Amino acid sequence: MRTYPGCVVGALLLTCGAMSANRAFAAPLLLNEYNAVRSDQFLNGGDAGADDDGGQAADPFFGRVAGNGGDWFELVVVADNLDIRGWQVAVSDNDGATQAVLTFSNAALWSNLRAGSIITVAEDSPEDVSYDPAGNDWWINLRAGLNGTGTYVSATDFETSNNNTQFEIRSAQNIAVFGPAGEGIRPTSGINSREVFQLQADPAAVIGPQSNVFGNAVTSTFGAPNVYGAGAHVQDFFALRSSTPADDQDRDGIADCADNCPAQPNLDQRNSDGDEFGDACDADQGGEPGPGLPPGGCEPNPFDTSRLLQVEVRITQANWDALRLQTRRLTDVFQCSMTPTPTDPFTFFPADVVVDGTLIANAGVRKKGFLGSLDSTRPSLKVKFSEFAPDQRWLGLERLTLNNGRQDDSRIKQCVGYHLMAAAGVHAPRCSMAQVRVTTESGTQDLGIYANVESIDDTFLDRSFGSHSGNLYEATGGDFRPTRLVGLASKNNEGSNDRSDIEALSQLLGSSADEDLFTALEPLVNRDAFLSYWVMEALTGHWDSYSGGTNNNYFVYHNRADDRFYFIPWGMDDILGQGSLFFADGPVAPLLWARGKLPRRWYLHPQGAQQYVERMQALFDTVWNEAAILAEIDQAQALVAPVMGDITTRVESVRNFVTDRRAKFSAEFADGPPPWTEELPFGFPCLRQVGELAVDFTTTWMRTIPQTPPRGTRVSVSGSLYDYTLPDDLGLLMLTAGGPDSAMMGSTGLLRLIFTLADLGLYVVQVNLPASQVAPGNQIAIEGDFMNAFVSVDSELKPTLLGVLTEGLVTLDSEQASAVPGQIIAGHFEAKVAQFAPAPGSCPNDCSGDHEVTVDELVAGVNIALGAADAGSCRPADRDEDFTVTIDELVRGVNAALEGCPLVSTFITIPEN
Repeated sequence: MRTYPGCVVGALLLTCGAMSANRAFAAPLLLNEYNAVRSDQFLNGGDAGADDDGGQAADPFFGRVAGNGGDWFELVVVADNLDIRGWQVAVSDNDGATQAVLTFSNAALWSNLRAGSIITVAEDSPEDVSYDPAGNDWWINLRAGLNGTGTYVSATDFETSNNNTQFEIRSAQNIAVFGPAGEGIRPTSGINSREVFQLQADPAAVIGPQSNVFGNAVTSTFGAPNVYGAGAHVQDFFALRSSTPADDQDRDGIADCADNCPAQPNLDQRNSDGDEFGDACDADQGGEPGPGLPPGGCEPNPFDTSRLLQVEVRITQANWDALRLQTRRLTDVFQCSMTPTPTDPFTFFPADVVVDGTLIANAGVRKKGFLGSLDSTRPSLKVKFSEFAPDQRWLGLERLTLNNGRQDDSRIKQCVGYHLMAAAGVHAPRCSMAQVRVTTESGTQDLGIYANVESIDDTFLDRSFGSHSGNLYEATGGDFRPTRLVGLASKNNEGSNDRSDIEALSQLLGSSADEDLFTALEPLVNRDAFLSYWVMEALTGHWDSYSGGTNNNYFVYHNRADDRFYFIPWGMDDILGQGSLFFADGPVAPLLWARGKLPRRWYLHPQGAQQYVERMQALFDTVWNEAAILAEIDQAQALVAPVMGDITTRVESVRNFVTDRRAKFSAEFADGPPPWTEELPFGFPCLRQVGELAVDFTTTWMRTIPQTPPRGTRVSVSGSLYDYTLPDDLGLLMLTAGGPDSAMMGSTGLLRLIFTLADLGLYVVQVNLPASQVAPGNQIAIEGDFMNAFVSVDSELKPTLLGVLTEGLVTLDSEQASAVPGQIIAGHFEAKVAQFAPAPGSCPNDCSGDHEVTVDELVAGVNIALGAADAGSCRPADRDEDFTVTIDELVRGVNAALEGCPLVSTFITIPEN
């Protein structure tokens, strides 16, 4: 496959909506605007005193006058050093007939136009050709019609109106350069007699006459960059006038992805020997055929890795505050139920979204994320262009997924991870970097660098699989075990998907013997694709994943083309680094995980472990190219530097991970496939309330949170914990505040309460305080964040996460609350304390989930063992979820009945640094 910057030549290339159907490349000269206001009307209607909205809509050049300046149109030069001598502009009317042809003369003025120049042609405005780009005069105004001189353009009458006026630009050789463009082409209709037609995007080589960025407007700017989006956006000519546009490196006005010689200016695209390489860069005239141009022309690339996508969300302050403060209650995530119900607390809010200069009005924007990415200051976002306008898209996309990278302080890992997945042949989303801003009536806030990840939706499925007709599932703690199928949420086909396909795979994985496993899997799962997917999870260190143990961050698609399942990666922010926090994997991710039903059964198969090792070696040989990965990291680092500054220290550990991975593989697999002995946990963890706290505090904020309180710290505590009353049963009591003492999910500030409780030992309660939100009188929610932690510390000072704080609120002092090192922070917080505990039904044979095993429940297990009852009648009896009950499982049930069910569990062991 041959690629040019910004395009892909291949069978899956989509026809570009921004390209003319009868032209293979974009134009060096574009139509930018024309007047459609009738001579007896005013811009935006009304009269001389006020427009239809009660304002004073007016073109800055003409003022508020009837007819808005009469018949005129405006062109923009996209190619640099353009010669348009002898070029023509044909103007047609409603019936498609040409009503006028205007020809540019052979005057020297037209021999060397600079990119970014504006040319206006009018019948009633004085001519001005004092063009001087070096002196920042980029505008040429011509007079046509009977009052024109004919010196620079034909003295020919023409008419512009709202009756489908269209323009076509042709070269001196009568070759179509641009168009036809105008009303009737795009938009197909809708411009009224009080509006103008305009380009509502930054001028660029990839814009064609059918682009959806052409539209109607009531803002008119004769001879100046267009203003659109209710006056909120102005065309940006900077790239054209002062640098090399990303989509046209040779500045000839032909987009690189459609240019048969993208590195050398060749406006005529001459190709004498017909080998698909233009003469300007074809050293072997008559040589081998070249790759040819994309069959559909240019495909605008919304995931261009060579530049930052610019995204601005325009939303009311009230809606922005409501959006960013929405969160998941951890007690809803970790429900104490045998059949937990998935919850989605996030709702769409209306907003106007500007993407790379294109305004998409009335889109839907909502917060996104499970736990690790939740942030009330710079939330991850879902943009759904069609939420309130069903047919609305941007470059064919219905959605944008903008991930904040909270667990990656370099912000560059996600895209590297997805690109590696794709290189391994995995069906992975595309990814690029974006700079995101939010504008409200209070001003504009720069949220910084986000990952622009392709949404897993119908558009992705069509691109990646050729169809979206199959069933799509998203995993949140989901696996192909009967108790975990609820964590695989159906994402499409709501009326027809009975979920029998995933139930069939669950049944197969639970009941097939090893000797039959691979044969049985073959018709249900693309085994080759899954093996690469699974190995790449470990190779990239994607611990918060299917095989990594959380059973999160992946999609499963039932592809109708071959009737098999394929796995799609997601949530790749905390990769290329540490292992699982939930399983104490350590500071560097291991190269083997099998913490899901499918990978565990595969690896424990007699041939499975060897297959895993062989695929790992093959991917090291073909995908894990250290030099190429480091080069991509270098490119990404340079790309974000203007926004983030020097991130060299943040990226150092990522580089080390990449360069050390091969040696780690050699060490861990030196003696062959290592054994896998971990059992799969049964059921879901749950959170139970064990106390509630109310804390008043005053301390000094430190740059890094100290181990002992600064002088002047005061703290008082009330409430209860377990069955103890506070503060009566407290011993040691300390409080500190400041910046994080290690990289912690993007945290910028912490509050720590340290205490001893009766004879139970040492505990820590930690509250996440984003430094940007620390200000007098502010309130900060305590919810949906593992940083709001409840921790025990043993005699060797080893911490264990017992649970979290939930349903809480920090109220900062109205006068003293600062996150500046050395200054006072004071306030009050209240929260419930919740601890991880075994979920109902996690005790063997506890069919009812009440943490007790009765004789009747033991009998239920025996009936399943004898085949007299279905395993679904008492899932807790079937510990390995293989759809039957063995003698060993019955014995475990008896022991639980005699000895009782455990009521306390820990969920995460925090490894030592």
